[in-house]
Amino acid sequence: MVWRMVRRTYFLLSLSQDVVLLIVAAIILLDLYGAGWTWGVAAGLLIALGILYHRWPNRSYHLYLAMETALVVGLTTLDTVAMVLCFTLSVHAVILFPNRTGALWIALLILATGAVNVYRQGWLSGVLETLVYAVGYASFGFAHYARERAEAARHESQTLLAELQEAHR
Repeated sequence: MVWRMVRRTYFLLSLSQDVVLLIVAAIILLDLYGAGWTWGVAAGLLIALGILYHRWPNRSYHLYLAMETALVVGLTTLDTVAMVLCFTLSVHAVILFPNRTGALWIALLILATGAVNVYRQGWLSGVLETLVYAVGYASFGFAHYARERAEAARHESQTLLAELQEAHR
């Protein structure tokens, strides 16, 4: 009986959060309608990303990262300042996939932004700018990976120290 009430309360809470998110999304889309269709598409992708992550936070990591990449690359086609968002996107890739898959996502991100750079600036300038950004994306991803590994090693050494102290008492 109690379990049924808890499930119903959770369902109603989740449903109310979805309704609020959809209302906010509708307001944002109506506000951006006058700014042009590209910003509307970007806002729509961002809203879909929020709904996807809110409803299934532990599933569909590839879809989540693909939507985030599409949003950032789409914004990059409008203005190259949006390439700065790829630094955080490379960290997201390493957070979601700390192994080889994260590195592949960073490589895909480099290729996508490289294609945008070559399209916008020409072959030579686009490739040179892409190389600069590629070093940054890889550095941010590697820095987060190294930090996580150091934190795991610290936690493991503290656990071993506690076990040794307990054994010698």
